[in-house]
Amino acid sequence: MNKELLNKLENVVKNSNLCTIKRENIDTNPIHGFPVQYDSQFVLVEYEYDFQMDGYKIIRTKDITELRQGTIEEFVENIFAKEGIPHHIDTCIVNIIGGFQEFFSQFQKKDSTVIIECEACEENKFLIGKIIKIGEEYVDIICFDALGKWDESEIRVEYQDITCITFESRYINIMSRYTVNRLRNRI
Repeated sequence: MNKELLNKLENVVKNSNLCTIKRENIDTNPIHGFPVQYDSQFVLVEYEYDFQMDGYKIIRTKDITELRQGTIEEFVENIFAKEGIPHHIDTCIVNIIGGFQEFFSQFQKKDSTVIIECEACEENKFLIGKIIKIGEEYVDIICFDALGKWDESEIRVEYQDITCITFESRYINIMSRYTVNRLRNRI
């Protein structure tokens, strides 16, 4: 991440501003949200979608090609204020400092469901499930499908392939209520 982008990121975190994050080499759709934390490797963003807060995303800083906090974002922030739409920057209890092992350990301890995306691989991966094992260079996740059916075995994902981790989104929170018991009964 270049110095200009780093300065913008530092400013939006410090001022709790909404911003648009582009990752042009990863995804054509930008991420809109409130950056909560960052370090040299990752940014934790409270994700905004259609004027609603929809969980959090952890993305790699090296993938960020543009960070915008301008008149459009200020206009949307004004709408948030007038509509009374809260964002919960201070309530996120995941710490990204320490890297993959650290935050996957936090998800595993809380028995959280997460989405892991590998958007820069030859074949994009979208995995939703529970963290089973955390290694030095990989994480094992057991996934469920759109019908709530759990896979028979876990999938190993190399850290170097992970571009985005999502947690506490509406989809995750609702879908998890209909799959947790099935997983607990299985293992």
